[in-house]
Amino acid sequence: MRKRNKLQMSGDRLLDDMFKVLVEVLRKEIRAIYLKKDLRYPDKYRRALDGLLIEDDAAIYLNKPKHGSEHPLILSSLIHELLHRALGRSSEWEIRSLEKSLFDRRTGFTNEQKRYFAKYIPKHTVKYGPNLDMKGSK
Repeated sequence: MRKRNKLQMSGDRLLDDMFKVLVEVLRKEIRAIYLKKDLRYPDKYRRALDGLLIEDDAAIYLNKPKHGSEHPLILSSLIHELLHRALGRSSEWEIRSLEKSLFDRRTGFTNEQKRYFAKYIPKHTVKYGPNLDMKGSK
């Protein structure tokens, strides 16, 4: 029998429920996470992105920051894309405000919860970009 890692909880019931939902999405719905240097929107190449969710492939592309390892930015992008997957048709404004509240130091995720998500961020970048078929992507 395999021992399952216990998730770190903050004690705030609503925050812990959101954490569980995002962990569930990450474990069961997302097939791959890629770190891409200079991530651009495929049909508007001039527009730089922090992250991109490809719904059809269940893949997340994260932009690698130019100056060193800025894990808070990458981690924020990962959470943002997971929120898109979990909440479906919510507006960009709703996703951003929820993301901001989840990263608030006083009322957001604990450092242990953030470290849990950070371990899913790949260490190496990929050379290829997202699939150009943009049906279902956000």
